[in-house]
Amino acid sequence: MADSTSPSQVLLLSQPRTACHLLERVLSKQPNVKYLNHPLVAARPAQVAMLSDESVANDIPQKLRDAHADLVNEAMKTWEAALKEANDKGKTLFVHDHPHFALSPHRALEFLSARTSDDLARTAGSGNFTLVRDDLLLRPGTVPILTFRHPALVVPAIYRAMLKTEKSVTKSTVPVSCYAWLRHLYEFFVSNGITPVPVEAEDYMSSEEFSRHLATKAGLNPENCIFKWEKWAKEQQQQMPQVVRELLQTLINSDGLLPEKVVRRVSIEEEAPKWKQEFGDGVGTWLEEIALRSMTNYEFLLSKKLRL
Repeated sequence: MADSTSPSQVLLLSQPRTACHLLERVLSKQPNVKYLNHPLVAARPAQVAMLSDESVANDIPQKLRDAHADLVNEAMKTWEAALKEANDKGKTLFVHDHPHFALSPHRALEFLSARTSDDLARTAGSGNFTLVRDDLLLRPGTVPILTFRHPALVVPAIYRAMLKTEKSVTKSTVPVSCYAWLRHLYEFFVSNGITPVPVEAEDYMSSEEFSRHLATKAGLNPENCIFKWEKWAKEQQQQMPQVVRELLQTLINSDGLLPEKVVRRVSIEEEAPKWKQEFGDGVGTWLEEIALRSMTNYEFLLSKKLRL
């Protein structure tokens, strides 16, 4: 069993495009920790098919639901096996993933049919919105870390990433981009006696002191945080899948924290015209709506975030 003074698992549950892989790198040399990166990512292609416009218009056919659920179930088996192996050796399991990749199709349909913020609040609910079983998320000794960043930075970045990696963007952009899920994930953990640790990207992108503080809060060793590393060699980059290489370009070409990427003052009103210029009026307006719908939940996370 894991040491009773250490977490059984640390869950880095990240909003995409929040420099979460930078944080993963900072925490990647912890002693007595086993690492499991993105077990749910294999379910993403099936999710994209499941949330296509045609699929959503047909109430998501059962065949597509099953294909996605099967991949989430395989991911859970991998996760459970890694957790057992780590805990049997007295180690902590560190899992990094995007919980949105396991989004329940039922909850996705409710979300996509919501027309107002009040509708959104009702449909998102405070329970577990994923297909990941409660007992795996709520294992005694679990410490969840939730990463977030201002929607004006995240929403267009997710759109750009999806254009690169998935070549087209449909309604699946909306649930992946929206902060309602992170808020309700926070409330789900709290309602079950676990207090998550929300962290804003700007803090861990720029501050060694903050990162050590976070490590301590998560039950990890602050002295083993790393803040300098070698840039990836071209040969190493060529061995990576193209999709991963494109998504991680900033981290791959970095050799430490990224204070130059920190944006402390930003507003949707100022950024939205740039999106319309970059993507066209239709997409720009759509991204603006997604970002605006995320603000209430962003402000909630801001009120709960870890501070020095």
